[in-house]
Amino acid sequence: MKTSVYESLLEYAGHESLAGPLAQAREEFVERTGPLFESDPSFEHRLTIFLEWFLLDRCLPGESAQKPVDCYIGSHLSQQSAESLTLLEALSKSRVELLEFKRWKDGLARFKDVVTKKRWVLTMPEIPLGLESGDIISGRVVDSWEAPYLLDSITLFPRSARRTILKAAKPLRAVPPSDEAHLDFVHRLAYLSNRDERYSHVDSREIFKVLLAS
Repeated sequence: MKTSVYESLLEYAGHESLAGPLAQAREEFVERTGPLFESDPSFEHRLTIFLEWFLLDRCLPGESAQKPVDCYIGSHLSQQSAESLTLLEALSKSRVELLEFKRWKDGLARFKDVVTKKRWVLTMPEIPLGLESGDIISGRVVDSWEAPYLLDSITLFPRSARRTILKAAKPLRAVPPSDEAHLDFVHRLAYLSNRDERYSHVDSREIFKVLLAS
């Protein structure tokens, strides 16, 4: 059910009424997270993250300033079962978190929130390839009534940049950021991760050290 509801929402991004806002949002996403080319190894992954951001985080232009997910819920209200509506509302309230992976067992992954220090136990049927204890990721946490879970589109940041990321996030723990400022920081990390992929011959620590200069 979760998968089918989410896929229906992704299909909504292709609705003709959203063509203009979608194109505008893509330009903004590139500014925030770096170039997006089909030839990139991470293209499909980043495209998914872009669609999530467009649907679940970015408000549409206009006085109502609604997110596409809320427009979708409103326009499809009569077509949704109670369960589907609950799942959609959970997606609408979801947020991208910056997490330190601790361990995985029996379909549950344990994380520590890098910013809030909160301990998360999230449903994760399988451990993603290459994920090890201590790794820093960004991922969308959906606080479902059943059990909180991560969407599949997590971003694993370079292991060698771990200490730099943790140090750069420290001021955010002293003064909790707004949702917008929090997402700005995550997108800045995504921008550097994209640059790290593009300039693979450069040490990741050199690329991420700009976080400490700002």
